[in-house]
Amino acid sequence: MTARFLLRLAPGIFGDDRTGRLLLRDGHGFETRYGDGFQLACEPGDIALSLGDYGLVIGKLFSRIDNRAVSDLGPDIRAEVVRTRGQWLLENCWGGYVALLRDPGSTDFFLLRDPSGLLACYHAAEACGTVYFTNEPELLSLTSFGRGRVDWTRLSTHLRSSDFRGSETCLLGISELLPGCRLRAAAPKDQEPAWTPWDHIKPDWRFKRESPSELLRRTIDNCVGAWARTYDHIVMGISGGLDSSIVLSSLKTAGASPLLYTLATRAPEGDERDFAQNVADHFEYALSASHYAMAEINPGKSHVAHLARPVGNYFVQAVESTVRKHMDLIEGDGAAAIFSGGGGDNVFCFAASATPAADRLLAEGLGPGFLSTLRDIHSVTGASVPQILTKAISRACRRDHGHRWKENSHLIAAERSASETLAFAHPWLDCPRAVPPGKALHIALLLRFHNHIERHRRPDLPATIMPLLSQPIIELCLSIPSWSWFEGGINRSVARAAFADRLPTATVRRTVKGRPDSFALEIYDAHRDALREMLGEGLLRQQGIIDWHGVETVLINTAPSHVERLRLLEFGNAEAWARHWTQ
Repeated sequence: MTARFLLRLAPGIFGDDRTGRLLLRDGHGFETRYGDGFQLACEPGDIALSLGDYGLVIGKLFSRIDNRAVSDLGPDIRAEVVRTRGQWLLENCWGGYVALLRDPGSTDFFLLRDPSGLLACYHAAEACGTVYFTNEPELLSLTSFGRGRVDWTRLSTHLRSSDFRGSETCLLGISELLPGCRLRAAAPKDQEPAWTPWDHIKPDWRFKRESPSELLRRTIDNCVGAWARTYDHIVMGISGGLDSSIVLSSLKTAGASPLLYTLATRAPEGDERDFAQNVADHFEYALSASHYAMAEINPGKSHVAHLARPVGNYFVQAVESTVRKHMDLIEGDGAAAIFSGGGGDNVFCFAASATPAADRLLAEGLGPGFLSTLRDIHSVTGASVPQILTKAISRACRRDHGHRWKENSHLIAAERSASETLAFAHPWLDCPRAVPPGKALHIALLLRFHNHIERHRRPDLPATIMPLLSQPIIELCLSIPSWSWFEGGINRSVARAAFADRLPTATVRRTVKGRPDSFALEIYDAHRDALREMLGEGLLRQQGIIDWHGVETVLINTAPSHVERLRLLEFGNAEAWARHWTQ
């Protein structure tokens, strides 16, 4: 099962005093712990570390020294963890965790979330001072806080900025503790960054002894190996692309025996079975290959209905069905997890942009290195060298090097777009002075992926592990100059160099990525009538969020554009999500 927890902080809870109201019905399979000021319900085995009277750590925690799971710390270290409000954990450990830390100067608590984003943390407060924390907002319905209600304004702004993820959610009174941030339970809305990507953009001191590619390979092997040792059974989807192949290579090195699957679209551009089979054969693993199944798609259902935002995609329903079939093949007891190469594009700075050239211009001036980067970006993007030169100079000369998030108001009601201001507020977007614009883009890419992490969280499936998002890997990749990722005129070049001798040559050289978009378009064509009924009679229209005239025009069009069809699928998922929370 995916790790789930529900934490209640309230004055008047002492030790084994179980009179506080944390309503957990029989059959949820939770373990409950009590301490002074708190009650915790979580899945068995999901407390990584007890800090005694000082608090606890929920999730998975690994040591930076040996990458082993941390299950115990001495009393002096426990005190140091609390004294530094969790900073010791960020500097000496990594993983996917949320830490509950008692404030040594009061009866209050601090909550700290690790930078990976692998374990979510939402919070909601009652007027009496009770505060709840959970990674699954649906669980709040088991408490006196009650069932969440849709925040229609936030839902509208989410659909205009669906790739952005700030602390606000689409449910009233429920907010998110952001990755790498910390808050005081008595004032949960005032969170502060405890970890920031901007501290890691300078070249790593270890580059004096090892090349970035050598260090990256070792770091990925260490992190993937640590995750692999945590689970007895691993199911993994592979595409034959670079990112999933790197993770599989490290799993092989760690001695793991994952069950592999790949899914293909009917259209050639989404059929990667030959690539995936080549990688599976290379590492001597069996591979199960099948097509995305339309029979698994229900347009009236959102697979992320239990979450605080409609971040899902319909095609994931078919992925989940395949995963369940593979879970049925697992024999024996022990923990299971779903591994993925997700986040690799983001961590490895895969972007079609001139900003890496701007970074090199700022660092080295108009020299041979800058000219080389211009040619590299030309090879990756197909844009002309003069175009790249013009954009690079423009970005280098711009006073503000921060990333500017783009709004998408396509098919949103004009009244909504005009009256609701989008505020892209996130501590990772607070760009310091004199920071290269390519690094601002790299950090924005990391932030952009957080919605995708949650898209694959289901309470009835094992945890989804995306090991490339591990904190040591993120920090190392941030320290590599942005232009290095494009060296040789190929994307993610440092990662390719790191694993060139362990991957099939075709994988190392492959630059085209397969995508499930064609299956998504099939979903639209197969369920267009259902979408028309859902949206025409739905909550998004009633609340004045969507431009119904524009939506209807697309629906009656016999040949709507690719973008239009994907947009209406996004609306359909949001409608299904909203109906769940208004039942």
